[in-house]
This record gives sequence, C-alpha cells and structure tokens, in this order.
Amino acid sequence: MAEASSSGGNALLNAFPADVRTRLVVESKVHKGHEGLIRGDQRAEFVYFPHRGCVISLTRSIEGGSTVEVGIVGSEGLVDVQKLLAPDGAGADAVVQIAGCASRVRLLDLRQELNDNAAVRDLLLESCGAFLAQVSQHAVCNRMHSIEQRLAKWLLAVRDRIDSDEIGLTQDFLSQMLGTRRAGVTVAVGTFTLDGLVKHGRSSITIIDRAGLEESACECYLVIHDAIRHGKGHGQSVQRAPRSPGSAGAGYPHEAQACVDENALEGNPYEVMSRARTADTIAAHSRGSRRLKPRDHSLRSR
Repeated sequence: MAEASSSGGNALLNAFPADVRTRLVVESKVHKGHEGLIRGDQRAEFVYFPHRGCVISLTRSIEGGSTVEVGIVGSEGLVDVQKLLAPDGAGADAVVQIAGCASRVRLLDLRQELNDNAAVRDLLLESCGAFLAQVSQHAVCNRMHSIEQRLAKWLLAVRDRIDSDEIGLTQDFLSQMLGTRRAGVTVAVGTFTLDGLVKHGRSSITIIDRAGLEESACECYLVIHDAIRHGKGHGQSVQRAPRSPGSAGAGYPHEAQACVDENALEGNPYEVMSRARTADTIAAHSRGSRRLKPRDHSLRSR
C-alpha cells in the first residue's frame, strides 16, 4: 500500500509502479490561482496530478454563465477522471482553486498504461470511484443542506489538502464554487466569524476553531473524507488536518521537471483560459447560526 508524504508530491502518481513512472513523461510547474487547466467542451491533451497544497476545482456551467463546483482534487488524485475515461465526452472545466505545483502527463500515454498495466488500472479505477462518490454526495449536499453547512464542509475539505489554516480566496470566487450569491456567503462567513470559528480578510479565510467548524458541517464532509481515505493507500494524503500548519515540500525525485517559481510562468506553453464566471444561482440560506449538535462519531471508525 503506497502512501505519499504530506510534505509534497502527488500520492496517486507516487503509487504507480517504478517502471510506469519511468515511461511516463512527467512535467511539473507552479500554477496560479484561477488558472484554467482543462475545458470541458474540448478534448484534453494532458491530465494533471496536483501536489500537496495545490487544489483544483471541477466546475460545470449552464447557459447564462452560472457556475457551480462539482468536486475538488488535491494530492490524492488526478484531473480529470472524466476525460481519462471518455476523452471526447463533454466534461467539467478544471480551474486551479488554490495555487501550487501540479504535474501533468499526456492523456494518451496514461490511457495506454490504463489498458496495459493492471496495477495502474486498479489505482486509477479506485481514484475514479472515490471522486464519483464525492460528486454524488455533493449533489445531495447542494440540495439538502444550508449554505453554512456546505461552507463548513468546503473549508474543511480544502484545509485537509493544504498546509495552512489560511485559505487564500475571495468571497466572490467562493460564491461561484458553492453556486450561490455572494450575499449568502457573506452571511455565512459572518456567522462563523461571530461564533469564533474563522476570521476573514479581503482575500482569505483563516480557520480558528476546527472542532467547531466540524460541528457546523453536514455529514457529507465525513462521507466524502472516508470515501477518499478508503482508497488503496493514495487516499492517505488527505488527512484531517491539525490546526497548526505543516511545511510544504519540493515534490518527488522522479519528476522530469521541477516546479518553477511562479514569477517564471510568463510564456509557459500551458493553456490558460481564466474565463470570468458570474454565479447567479439563488440558494436558500439562513441568517442565523447553523451550529449543529455534536455529531455521532461512528463514521470515523469505519
């Protein structure tokens, strides 16, 4: 059972057999926040393996421009599993949510390994199953749970994939990811701030009381977390993070290229699509505290 260090690299890619990693051409670089990696309406040339600290959002849009996040991927998986399984099918857009390093591999090369190598096939199918579990749980969550519960779940899920209690993003971007108006996010963040769970600035939210935030989250957080953790080792990279931030690493030794400084991104051949989104979806939200009663912790021992 392979397990990646929490300090860097991608656990799924690290779990591939050594001979497979040797055959694959792996290129790595630092990606800026809001950078587009894959367009759902176009055939993808590459798949991406985020390193620890980098988080990628999979989003879907409707006519009129409204956008909602359908899943997130960190160092436990790859983007995009839908393009991996059906390269010509319409899928989600992949956008960098939290800036950081990611490795890319040619889609056709990885599909060849998927066909030829049983170990790689098992790892990829396990990863696909965990991601599908996340997507289906999000569908339930978006319909049944309040904005406060969904926001708490989202903050915890991102925190588990990075090495800091401070999550750098704007409330505009967060409202797009949650598929609700910014006013709803503002109220929810304000409620958490008054409850002493978070503090917020113009472009960041910092978790102050993780235990309290877990009490405010819906059960979907643990359901999704457990689905990832039950993978064949690579899911171990998504851990319920402690309050104190860890240290970020430089990646793994078999990379063909090391991550470069963010200032050196100018002229990089990666396609950048950074399309502006405006989320107009109206979601019901409460203006009072949604702090839940302490949950039954039986899920944690599954």
